Amino acid sequence: VNIPIILYNIPGRTGVKIAPETVVELCKTVDNIVGVKDATGDLSEVADVLSMAGGSVDLYSGNDDQIIPVLSLGGKGVISVLSNILPQETHDMTAAFFAGDTKKAMDMQLGYLDLIHALFSEVNPIPVKKAMNLMGMEVGPLRMPLTEMEEEHAKKLAEEMNVPLLGQIPIVQSICESGDKGTPAALDENTITGRAFLSLAAAVVRQVDRRNVEQAPTQIVEMHK
Repeated sequence: VNIPIILYNIPGRTGVKIAPETVVELCKTVDNIVGVKDATGDLSEVADVLSMAGGSVDLYSGNDDQIIPVLSLGGKGVISVLSNILPQETHDMTAAFFAGDTKKAMDMQLGYLDLIHALFSEVNPIPVKKAMNLMGMEVGPLRMPLTEMEEEHAKKLAEEMNVPLLGQIPIVQSICESGDKGTPAALDENTITGRAFLSLAAAVVRQVDRRNVEQAPTQIVEMHK
């Protein structure tokens, strides 16, 4: 093919690690291989690749919990799961590093670790699809052999996102309570009603910092009455 190619070094999925020498050789000798996504989790491996490459390899972190460590060794950026739910924040983390504000970059990296761990508590993309559905993006169900996220992991993910499951959002609770003698309606993201409230939650979240939904303005409620 004639399109640019990025190698994907992910031994956790393939069972085989691409050796640093192989990565460097391929990037140097194959014109349209333009870089590598390194998901080995091995910073020594990253250092070896970049040391051998002499600037000939563009290396991107494939692990969200190692974005800043990889950049510090000469990485160019990240191919990210976290960025599906926090695109601006992921951008700002890398931008801070490249601007020389390593303290801010480090603080952001460490600050998102619990959320990153929740996003990888099950096989990708199970958690991130759950997260995006919780945010109202309606990315749809999983297909076999993937299965829905375990309830315990889903609860932890919602907590780390600070986007509570729908029935726990105060504004949604107030709307639910207005319709049935003060008893919150059953919310299920697989039903029409549930999806409607999911859209409401997403509208609320979009109006404010996604990590502080309780400050959403009351006019959002009026829009959805």
